[in-house]
Amino acid sequence: MILKCLLLFVYCVICVHGYEDFGFEELKLRQEIADEFDVEILSAKNSSFDVLIVVRSQRGEYHRTRLEQFELNLRKQINDENVLIFAIVRIHEVEKLAHGSWTLFPFFQSGYEFVKSAKWVIVCEDSTELNLSKISAFLSSKNATSPEYFGHCIQDKQPVIIHHFGPHTTDFNTFNYPLFASGVIFSQTIIRYLYELDIDDIVPSKLPYTTIDVQHELALLIMEVSWVELSCEKMFCVGREEDCFSWVNKDMNNGCENSHLKLEDIHIAVKTYAGNYRARLPLVTNTWLNDARNITKFYTHSLEGTSQFNGELIFVDVGFNNTGGGHCKKLEFIMKHFSQNENAKWLVVADDDTFINTQMLVNILSCVDSEREGVVLGERYGFLEIEGSGYSYITGGGGIAMNRAAVEMFIQGNPYCGEETPDDMWLGMFSVTYGILILDFPNFHQSTVDSYHEDYIECFKAVSYH
Repeated sequence: MILKCLLLFVYCVICVHGYEDFGFEELKLRQEIADEFDVEILSAKNSSFDVLIVVRSQRGEYHRTRLEQFELNLRKQINDENVLIFAIVRIHEVEKLAHGSWTLFPFFQSGYEFVKSAKWVIVCEDSTELNLSKISAFLSSKNATSPEYFGHCIQDKQPVIIHHFGPHTTDFNTFNYPLFASGVIFSQTIIRYLYELDIDDIVPSKLPYTTIDVQHELALLIMEVSWVELSCEKMFCVGREEDCFSWVNKDMNNGCENSHLKLEDIHIAVKTYAGNYRARLPLVTNTWLNDARNITKFYTHSLEGTSQFNGELIFVDVGFNNTGGGHCKKLEFIMKHFSQNENAKWLVVADDDTFINTQMLVNILSCVDSEREGVVLGERYGFLEIEGSGYSYITGGGGIAMNRAAVEMFIQGNPYCGEETPDDMWLGMFSVTYGILILDFPNFHQSTVDSYHEDYIECFKAVSYH
C-alpha cells in the first residue's frame, strides 16, 4: 500500500544507458502502472530506474517555482546517451503519506519498498544543480551493494550547540557530514541500514527528540549504526566549476530582490526584559537597528530603566511579569498588538541578542509575499518528526517571520498558551493545527556564525545570527 501511495508522487525522468529492451510483458506492465498511478514515463525501453533523486522540496508558490526550475534543468539532460535512468520524489508531496519525511528517516522507512528499487539515492535541495551525465560516469565505477555514501564534506571546528556538542564517539573536527545543497549520494546498502533500524533504538539514545540539522544527524546516525563515514568527493561543489557534477544555485538562496516589498512593510518585535537592557540592547542599537529603528519595538515586562535610552527606542509594556522560560504569553501579546496597532504586512519576532541583516530580510520575505495563505518562516526544527509524528516549528533565536494572515489565524483560533510554554514550539504546533504554511529558510540562524561551516554560510546569505 505504501508503494502504491508513493507512486502517486513519483515523477520519472528516464533515459537509456546501454540497457537491453524489455520484453512485451514487462512493457505492458509498465504501461499499466503508468495508467493506474499517472506516472509520466519518458523512456520507451525501461520500466525500472537506477537512481532515485529525493529533492527536499517545500510547499508554497515560491518553492513550487524553484522545483519547476530544478526539474527543467533535469529535463534538458534526458537525451544524453550517457545518463542512467533517474526518478524523482518530491519530499513535500511524500509528507502527506510519511509525516516528517523532510528529516529523511521516516521517508526511508515508510517508502523502503519503493526506494529499494534504486541502486543509488541522491538527496538534494531544490537549489541544487545536477549534471546527470557526470553523475552517471561517477556511479558506473562504484558498487551499489557496498556500504558507501558520497558528498561534499564539511566539519565542525568546535563543539556546537546545533549539533548537541557532538558527535561523542569521535573527534568533532574529523567527523565529516554532507552539505545537502551540493547533493549527497547513498548506496542501496546504506538505505537498507536505515530501513532496518528500530526507531526506539535511535531516539533518544543516538539522536535527540528535536531535529536541528538533518545533514549532520543523518551522518551521525549512519556512523553510529554502521561505522561508515562519508566519502569526500571534490566533484560535489559549492560553486560551479568545470569538473563538478553538482553545485549550488546560490541565486535561488539569496532572496527575491525584484519584489515591491519594502522595509516599512515589516514590523520587528524584539523580546526583552529589564535584566538585559544594559548588556544586550546597546549592541542592537549600534548594529542592525540603525537601519530599522522606525519599524522596531521592544516588548518588555517593565518600563523601569528604559529612560537610559533617551527615547531613542520604543518600548511596549506587555502588562505581566517576566518568566524564566517559555515566553508564550509574550508572543501572544505581540501578535495581538501587531494586529491592532501595526499596519505592516509582516511581523518578525526576534530575541534581544538576535542580529538581523535587514536588506536580506526584505529579500527573503519578498519571495513569499504573494502567498495568500498564512505563512510562518525561518529556520525549521522538528519535534518528534524523526519518529514520523510531532510537528515542525521555526526556532525563535534566529527570528520568526509571519505574515498578517498567519497572525490573524492565531488570534481567531485563540489556542491555549501556558506561561512556561516555549513560544516557538507553541507557534509551530498550532500552525500545523490551523493549516499555516511553515517554510524553512536556512538564511536564518539559531546560533552564532562560528557554529556553521563556511561552505554552508556561502550557500545561504544570512538574514540573522543569534
